[in-house]
Amino acid sequence: MLLYLFWYLLMAFLGMVNLLYDRIAKNRMVFFCIFVLLVLMIGCRATGYDYWNYIYIHKLVQSGKEVELVEPGFLFVCSVLPTYRLMFLGMAFLTVAFNLTFLYKKSPLFFFSLFLLCTTFLFPTFMGQMRQGVALGIMAWAICNIQNKKRFFLLLALAACFHISALLGLLVLFIPKKKRSLKYYLLGLVVAFLLGRLTPFVVDWVLGLLSTESLIWQKLFFYTETQDAILGINTAVLIRLVILFLCYWRMDKIEEPSFPFLVNIYHYSILLYMVLGFVPQMAARGSLYFSYYELLLVPFFILSFTRYNRLIVAGAFILLSVLRFVQFFMDDFNYSEYVPYLQYL
Repeated sequence: MLLYLFWYLLMAFLGMVNLLYDRIAKNRMVFFCIFVLLVLMIGCRATGYDYWNYIYIHKLVQSGKEVELVEPGFLFVCSVLPTYRLMFLGMAFLTVAFNLTFLYKKSPLFFFSLFLLCTTFLFPTFMGQMRQGVALGIMAWAICNIQNKKRFFLLLALAACFHISALLGLLVLFIPKKKRSLKYYLLGLVVAFLLGRLTPFVVDWVLGLLSTESLIWQKLFFYTETQDAILGINTAVLIRLVILFLCYWRMDKIEEPSFPFLVNIYHYSILLYMVLGFVPQMAARGSLYFSYYELLLVPFFILSFTRYNRLIVAGAFILLSVLRFVQFFMDDFNYSEYVPYLQYL
């Protein structure tokens, strides 16, 4: 637990320094050090949601046995890296490379974005469901290149090679790029909530159309058969709603041309979460590709204020991140999966 606290406090410190002195975000030596430390932290762990599953898959691949329900990109990594530790480090490198370079290139406050990442994606995704961690970074670059359709589809296909859920990224083609009326956002939320109550029947219909041998069918069947809870308006949705409407409120104060598009993508993360709410794991995983843009929206939102007010607003988001960090580890299951860091050695 001390390692997590150290990393979290380090990112919080760098995030605040970045807010006061933006030149630190462009210091390549600091970036390189953080890059290496993050790869080691993710790759040297002996903990996480799918830790044993990944080791088992690696052993199967190395022994030449067929592995089902696993995407080819991860199988390739397992095949070329002979030990499970090298496999973890290799996946950690890919995760950090795609995600950190994207934030470094696109975030106006790189280290503040990285701090936010620590309480949203680092533990459950990068150190847990690492295949999707790689897919998230690739998908971020795909959406960044949406104007170049060939490049977009190539990156989308690459992301799907690590996690099939990345195909949800196709939805971004239908997301408006300009600011819409408040009625548009509110109506979308109401419709999504209602559709969430109808989606189970639609999925049953889709399963009837797909081949039982297809990966998509098997994934949908697995998720629908193993979970029976239905998500409602929970804490995750409430936080996203607050951030969405705060960004909508300040949209006209932010000069970044892509900001309305990022807000609309984030809006879709809430819609998707609600529509797929009948399967919590699918809702959480599917909406990640769109909620990811919180890492950019919050820095742009903070910078829309004067220098003094920025510190107050940033402090509020730091408090929110602290609460997320505490909430994650207050869950008994999460705590048992991540503490201690080397619990399985």
